[in-house]
Order: sequence, then C-alpha cells, then structure tokens
Amino acid sequence: MPESSASPQNDPPKVLSDLQTEQTTLNRVSHRLAMTDPGPALEKVLSLLLPRLLSRIGKNDDARKKHKKQRQDSASANNNNKRKLSGEMTVSSSENTIIYDQIDSVHDAIHKKLIEMLTHTMKRVREDRSCKLPCGAVLELLTTTQQQQSSDDDDNGAAAVTNAFTVNLSLMFLTLGLNRCSPKECASLLPGLLQFWASILRPTNNTKNDDDDDATTSSSIGVLHFMDPSRKMRHDQTWHLIFRCLESISHNPTETAAARRAASSSNDDATSSSTDAASAETSSSVSIPSLINKTKQMIAQSSLISAALFDLFVDVFLYTPVTTSTTVTPGLSPIGYQRLVSGSASQKSGAKNFREEFVTRMSLRELKLKLLDLIAPCRRFALFMLDKQQSGGSDDDDNANDVGDEMGISRTVALMVLLTGDPDPDIKSKAESSLRAHMDSYRGKDIVGESSIHDALLGNSIALAQSIMSFSIGDISLANSKRRVKAKYQGDSVALKTLQSSLGLTYHYDASNDAEQKTYLSVCRMKVPDYTATPALKFVAKMLEDNPKLFQVGIDMGLEEADAAGVYVGTLALAVFSELRRPGSSSSSVLESAASLLHALCVRLTLFYDARTGSGRDRLRVLLAQSLKLASGVLTPTSAGELTSTGTNVTKTAIGVEIRDRCYGLISTLARSNFALDERQEIFDCGNSSSSTSVFTSIATATLLFGCSSNETEILRPRATSALDALLGGYTRVISLRAEQAKKDMLAEELIAKNNVSENPWADLSANGSGSVSVETKGSKVVTESLARSLSPLIWNAARRSQPKSSRLAAARWSHELLSHIDAPNAYHLLCFLS
Repeated sequence: MPESSASPQNDPPKVLSDLQTEQTTLNRVSHRLAMTDPGPALEKVLSLLLPRLLSRIGKNDDARKKHKKQRQDSASANNNNKRKLSGEMTVSSSENTIIYDQIDSVHDAIHKKLIEMLTHTMKRVREDRSCKLPCGAVLELLTTTQQQQSSDDDDNGAAAVTNAFTVNLSLMFLTLGLNRCSPKECASLLPGLLQFWASILRPTNNTKNDDDDDATTSSSIGVLHFMDPSRKMRHDQTWHLIFRCLESISHNPTETAAARRAASSSNDDATSSSTDAASAETSSSVSIPSLINKTKQMIAQSSLISAALFDLFVDVFLYTPVTTSTTVTPGLSPIGYQRLVSGSASQKSGAKNFREEFVTRMSLRELKLKLLDLIAPCRRFALFMLDKQQSGGSDDDDNANDVGDEMGISRTVALMVLLTGDPDPDIKSKAESSLRAHMDSYRGKDIVGESSIHDALLGNSIALAQSIMSFSIGDISLANSKRRVKAKYQGDSVALKTLQSSLGLTYHYDASNDAEQKTYLSVCRMKVPDYTATPALKFVAKMLEDNPKLFQVGIDMGLEEADAAGVYVGTLALAVFSELRRPGSSSSSVLESAASLLHALCVRLTLFYDARTGSGRDRLRVLLAQSLKLASGVLTPTSAGELTSTGTNVTKTAIGVEIRDRCYGLISTLARSNFALDERQEIFDCGNSSSSTSVFTSIATATLLFGCSSNETEILRPRATSALDALLGGYTRVISLRAEQAKKDMLAEELIAKNNVSENPWADLSANGSGSVSVETKGSKVVTESLARSLSPLIWNAARRSQPKSSRLAAARWSHELLSHIDAPNAYHLLCFLS
C-alpha cells in the first residue's frame, strides 16, 4: 500500500510538526537576513545561507509533489476498499485528511517564504556590486546532483536532474556572481560548468534519421533540448557562463610572468580539486595555467565537451555586428546567433546583453584577441592541447598519441585558420603569426614512430579539412554530399569511423518528425563570408599539397580507411567548388581558393589512384572524372572565345586567370596519370563516361584545349599548350598500349594456330589473306582511322597562319607525335605546311 506521508516516515503528525518547525526557523532567518548590514557582513551570511536556500527550495518542492502523489494514491486505494472500512477507520481517515491539508498548506507557505528570501537576496546583491556570491558552492548543487543521478533516466532518455527551481535559480545567481569572480575563481569553476553543460547536451534523441550514422558518435546529439523551452534556457545560460569564465581567465593583468614562473616551480602539480571559489583564493600561489589543467584534461577526455567548446569559440570568432535584428551573422546558425546576442552582458559594461556590449569594433577586437591567447598553441594556455606531462610525451617525442589530443590539435588549428580571415587587421595579423609559429614549431625536429610531422601539426587532417570546407559553404549545402559518401560505406565500421570524425557537434533527428527537421535546419551553420572562406580554403589546399602521405596506405591508415578518407575529402571538395561556382554565389577570390583546392586534391588522388588496383579504383575514378568535368566547364567560355570577344570583358578575363591556371594544371595532372589509361577514357571526353570503346575517338578535351590555346590571354597560353602536351602524351600512351595488346593477341593466336594444325592448311586462307590476324588488324585500324578523321580537321584549324604561335606549335607536335602514327600522309602534309 502506498505511503500516506510526504516523507519516508508514516507519521503525518510528526511530518507536520517538522514542517512547522522549519517554517518558524525560516521566518527567524528571514528576519535576520533583512537586518544584516550590506558589505562584508552580508557577504559572509550569503556564503553559508544562499546554497542552503537554493537546495531547500528544491527539496521542499519535491517533497510537496511527492506528498500530493502519495495522497492521491492513498485516496485511490481507500476508494477500492470502502466496503472493508469500519466507522472507526472512517474517522481516522477523516483526521488524516485534515493533517494532509495542513501539510500541503505548510509546504506552500515554506515555498512562498523561500521565494521571498531569494528575491530579497537578489535585490540586495544587485544593488551592492562589491558583494561576492559563493559561486563554487552554488555550482556544487548542480554537479553533485548530476553525479548522483547520472544513472537515472526519464521517459525521454534524458539524465535526471535536480529540481527545476534549484537549477533555474542557481543559474540566475551564477550569472550574477560570476561577474564578481577573479580569474582564478573562474578557472576553478570552469570544470564544474563544463560537466553540467555536458549533462544538458548528452544525447537524448532515441529516434534518428536512418540515413544519418553520426548518431552513433559521442559528439553527436539530438535536437530535443532545443525544442524544450526550459532545457534550452538552461543550455543558453550555461553557454554564457562558460563564455564569461573563458573571457575572465584569458585576461589577468595582475599576474606577471615572473609570478607565473615562481608559482610553476613551487607548485608543479598543483591543481584545483574543488569548485569552491574560496579554496582558489586561499591557494594564492597557484597560477591560472595550473588551475586550468583539470579543464584541459576534461576537454581531452570528453569528445562531447571538446566539440561543444569548439562550437562556442567558432560562434564568438565569427560574430560580427549586423545592422538589423533579423539578420544572422554569416557562419552562425539561427539558434546559435540568437543564443549569442541575447546573453547577459558583463556587469562593468553596463549594457543589457551581448549585442550591446560588443557593438563596437574595438570591444569585439579585444574579446577575440583575448580568446585567441587562450587557444593559441604557442601561448601559456593552449586550451585544446595537453601539455607534454599530461599527454605522456617527452622532450624527444612531442607527438600526441591519444585521439583526444589529436582532435585538440585540429580544433586549435581550425580556430586560428578562421581568424586569419577576420576583417580586423589586428586580429588577422595575430592569428597568422600564431598559426605560423605553430607550423614552424617542428622545424628541424624528428618525429619518432610512424606518424609524420603533419600529424603532429594538424592532428586529424581529414576532420580538419572536412570542418573547414563545411564552414566555407554551410552545413546544409554539404549535408547531401556527406550522406552520399556514407551510403557507399554502409557496413564498413572502419570507414564509417573516418567519415564520422568532426571537430564540432553533429546533430541527428527523426526524419519523420517535422518539428525536429525544422529545429535541425535552425542549428545548421550558414556559410562564412568570402573574406573568411578564402584563406581557409587556401589553407586546406596547402595542407593537401604539403602532405604527400595524407591518403597513403600502410603508414597513416589502412586500406579501407585511406579509401574512405580520399573519397570523403574529394566529394566535399567537389561540392565546395560546385557551390561556389554558381553565378552570384561568391567572389572571384574565394573561387580561386576553391580552384587551388581542387587542383591539390587531384594531385593527391591521382597518386592514390595510381597505387590502387582492383575495384577500389572505381570510386576514385568517378571523383577524378567529375573534377575534369568541372575544369572543362570553367575553360569552355575561353575556348569558345566568349571572354575575349569584346573589350568590356577584359576585367572578367583578368579576374579568372588564377582559376583557369589551376584548371590547366588539373587537366595536365590527370592526363599524365594512369587515369588516362582507364578503359572508359573520360580524359578524352571532358570527364563524360561511356562503356564503349568509341570514347577513344572522342576529341572533346582536345577541341577544348586547342580553342584555349588560340583564345587564351598571353600569360596563360603556355599553360594551355602544356595541357595539350599532356593530353597528347595520354593519346600516345593509349595507342602504344593498344598496339602492344594487339601484338600480344596476334602472337597468342599464332601460337594456337601452330598447336592446332589443320589437315587442309589451304582451308584457312581467304581471298584477302590469312583470316583471324587480318580481322584483328582491321579492327584496330578502324579505331585509329576514326580518330585520325576526327583529329585532322582540328589540327588543320590550329595550324592556320591566323592562329597564334602557341596553337601552331601544338599542331606541329600533334602531327609529329600522334597523327604520323595513325595517318602518315595527312601528318606529313601538315608538317610541310607548317614548315
């Protein structure tokens, strides 16, 4: 039978007596609080009283709800047993009902008194800005409850939390008191705040999109906490509390370098083991870097916290004031932007919210520079990177061995790369110098083991490249490409692990739920501005150029992992170039960076393609063919003479020089690789694929390049001619390969014929010669004659005297090296004409 009281005891009169005693005590404490003088006396009283009040209001509310539920259960049980109740028991039940009503009344009175006392405290603390609050003890109310109840789940799968009154009021007092904390106190509070933040972000979505495998990763979360107003409010408040802690930690003018060195020598392993701010104050000899070591360990060990913290830095670094309240800053999601600008302002600023506090360029510059100092690897904090002692390294081996530190390096590099595209010159200059110092940190050093210097400098290169490309065109534009790649590797756990690596949080949702889909779109980031995307894409291109082992099998990764990495990065790079090339979508500078990225990618993929054999080549071949198709699309207007037909397009032609230069290099790379020997022969048909051997007779790519050599600007004509030479080499290799194969087939047939001598040797002879050999020769001759008929008019047109010298020189080479082997009379005629 259910209990009939609000406590474990089954004695309603005793429960009522205890509650009345507590009510009397609260009235007395409330009176003493009201009579306490402001200043140190009030601060001393609140250091003990405030945590108890916050804890008590939650316990009282829980007890009140529990008592009401037990009373309803008891009443239901009594109704079921009415016929068994005697008159005496009925009187007893009536007396209990009166006591229960009194218990409910006292619970309500206690709740009202607690609200009154907390409201009075809030009012007095706001008026007295010098009064400090016990933020450590208040935060302990949240973190202790989370640790005790982490195993209990509610119906939605969310981790059980303490009472809503305690959580919401604690966050309010933390928001007020954090502005009055010293940097050391903020450093000691940060681990507890991150722990509470993780409890809000913990994956709670039991339903997910069938096409989204990110839901299985530890940095992937659902969107339900954005749909619940109370949870969203807690998340946003905690987000800003962490941001204010980081801002305070990064700015500590009272701590000199000499003091830090002295503290470090005397307290090498001193760390903060409590979130209580008082303990941080008493340990005055402990420096902030020592206090923040616990936070760095937590970030390295928890992929959820590190990914969420990375998104926090990205939001602040990409934020720029906008003119209207309805406009979202490029690079931020709608939900992220509203969370950022609506947060509370610092006490000293006197502003109402974040938007008003950082509306000026100077205040925003100061904020970004302080946060850059917090994450820069060559500074004293390096928040995302573990120290040598923490990561298990030594002076001779600085390479990080664990996955957390690897991702931390990538997150640090990505944040610095984003700031290199900041519109403020001071921020841009400092970010570039920090990034350059990091990239030079291993100059002249040897890396022990199988890892390369690029791994030590960039961490997880695949996740780094994927995240930067996602910033460049936005999450929504890249989502379809990611899903297509993951669909190719369903069931391959090794490949999926590579594909699911991400620096920031990833979100999953129920595809059948319209509300979740709408919320998911609200958390997707928009594309960053062109001035930010340009250096970011250039960095990815340089990363591909400088790291020849990026997709190398047997050193950095296995076969399946390398294949997935190459296909993943290649698919995203193609999506970036296609998206940025759309008319009016981007400026020429960012498109030039995308073209450099595409060219660098093709260089790496062709090396990987040449080293692969078997079915693993097919995915890479498709990517190379698509790259060729995009490059051909860029060069088509030049080949047709559209850009140079009128004088008004001279500026447009000059802007696209760098883009076209990269496209010529891309075609040259593909023509010189084994991609030109593929049986589908896309290299000769501008990337278009066909299963028939007639593709070999196509001259689409040759026509394109001959047109470019005639109509290209003077500075790029050598590049067009070089691409023609590479394509000529492709044709020559294919013809030589076919000739060798035909010779082998002929020798094999002759050998068979010798082993199977017919009784009548004259029966195999025909009027035109000897059978099978002549048929095979005739078949090969048909293909070469068809190619000769297609090439001859093209080369004759390029050899005209009206064409520029580069075009006539290309015609002479093609006549001598290719046409002379398949159509000698026409080739010699052309050479005589050109001579």
